[in-house]
Amino acid sequence: VLGRRVLLGQSMVIVPSHGLERAAREQWKLKNVCRVENGIDLVRFDRPQPERESLTIGSLGSLRPEKNYGRLIKAFRALESNYDAQLKIVGDGTERQSLAVLIGDTSNISLPGATSSPAEAMATFDVFALSSDTEQAPISLMEAMAAGLPVVSTNVGDIREMVSDKNKPYITELGDERAYQTAMKALIESPELRKTIGAANQEKARNTFSRDRMIDRYTEIISEIVRC
Repeated sequence: VLGRRVLLGQSMVIVPSHGLERAAREQWKLKNVCRVENGIDLVRFDRPQPERESLTIGSLGSLRPEKNYGRLIKAFRALESNYDAQLKIVGDGTERQSLAVLIGDTSNISLPGATSSPAEAMATFDVFALSSDTEQAPISLMEAMAAGLPVVSTNVGDIREMVSDKNKPYITELGDERAYQTAMKALIESPELRKTIGAANQEKARNTFSRDRMIDRYTEIISEIVRC
């Protein structure tokens, strides 16, 4: 660990999130730190949202403890009886069995398993939800924004900085379960709100999270290092 710290102190260190940048500068005391946001293939996710009779709140990610999908399930259950809505959590992992027990025989909450096509999964969502206790800069959030989805999430990692200004009120403080439920309720109730926020998120994704932009930034950094 000490050797790694010495080498890092003499090197350019590239990180993908504000949180890791702060840690590198403030905790590790590194001087030469550069933040480069990860990028995705935006075109894959830019699909028209079809008209659907019922609304789907969706999430996509590994079923791990820190994702706290139990929070999402409980918030949805508190609202489900009032709306024609379903919750779909796409992914697999160590928490699958415990989540299945929590869901029980509820017919409008599903765990369809892992997918090799996140774009197809996102195309079935009307609202994207994250309920994590900790994050950095989630790729799934970038994908949801590229798909033109509004987001309800806990305020962890870079999430509030990543979403559009219009979406920020629906990123709630960690531990405030009532605020999280209220944010979800607002997005369920208003198609116009979902459309407006989704369009703003998509525009933010195009300007910030494109794969080409990421590649160009790495190219600039590597070219500068080579010249030195």
